Amino acid sequence: MVSLHIGVLISQPSPEASDPAALDRPSGEALVEALQGLGLRATLIPADDELGLAQALRRAHIDACILATHGDLGGSGRLQAQLRRCCIPFAGPEAGAIALAYDKGLARERLAECNLPVPTTLAFGGGLETPSSALAYLGWPAILKPRKGGQGRGVLRLHSAQEITDVVEDEVAHGSEFLVERAVDGVEVQVVLLDGEVLGSMQVDRSRDLQRVEAMICPPEISDAAISGIEHIARHAVEALDLSSGLVRVDILRSDRHNEQILEVEPLPSLARDGVVARVAAAAGINYKNLVARLVASLTAVDGLIEIAETETETFAAANELAAC
Repeated sequence: MVSLHIGVLISQPSPEASDPAALDRPSGEALVEALQGLGLRATLIPADDELGLAQALRRAHIDACILATHGDLGGSGRLQAQLRRCCIPFAGPEAGAIALAYDKGLARERLAECNLPVPTTLAFGGGLETPSSALAYLGWPAILKPRKGGQGRGVLRLHSAQEITDVVEDEVAHGSEFLVERAVDGVEVQVVLLDGEVLGSMQVDRSRDLQRVEAMICPPEISDAAISGIEHIARHAVEALDLSSGLVRVDILRSDRHNEQILEVEPLPSLARDGVVARVAAAAGINYKNLVARLVASLTAVDGLIEIAETETETFAAANELAAC
């Protein structure tokens, strides 16, 4: 088999602790190690200099790319569009689908149009003014989150309209946009899908202020029927947002009073070895190297990757049969 050269794209995080790009390096390093274990050449490539990226890829003789960019750089779809212009294959959804999912406001509109359950949402910033009467109708406490972003970063639990003003006034003045939704008590379940097919689910228990993950439980501690229903919703959410390629994570809140609500569809989930995606795959009997092989298998248009795809497809199918037992 030809030793292909895979570029693993990362971005450099800002000094802010909440920057999702902080996830890039651990994801990228784990991917490089797994790709090398598959007999492929793999190199971490900083992608922050978008103008110089094409030249950097040519100099390194990169054949295809995997994106481990978890901030605005990858979520905006700009990198995917640039790779398409450079005729370099990449694993995962196309630029337009990535950008739509990254914008929670637009993504929820699309999901609602497809009759999928999403929280009632109000918007701040971007020239929009949310009346106080609408906030009063929404109810308290409420959840405030950035309109664009992922990985649960920047999410706050607030108890009054004044708190929202105190938190976002300056940022809205500088062009930032936020969403606010009523806080609902329930069980958060994160569903991991690969190429549109469910790998499994993880229950994520957070602190009351939403700032810490206190427990990750796989499979979730809810009934099999409830899990089946949640995974059914996740599958349809991925279809509605055209994300049926690569790895995607769908976060769903299940409440006895409010049923299920889709909180977020994450088109670029962390691929770190200790992350939700890797843990769910392991619970399904798919080790990390085999998971990466399945991700790379979507690049079968590149000579030499077909052999990996054929070998690992059998492993993936067997693991899924085992998980279903």
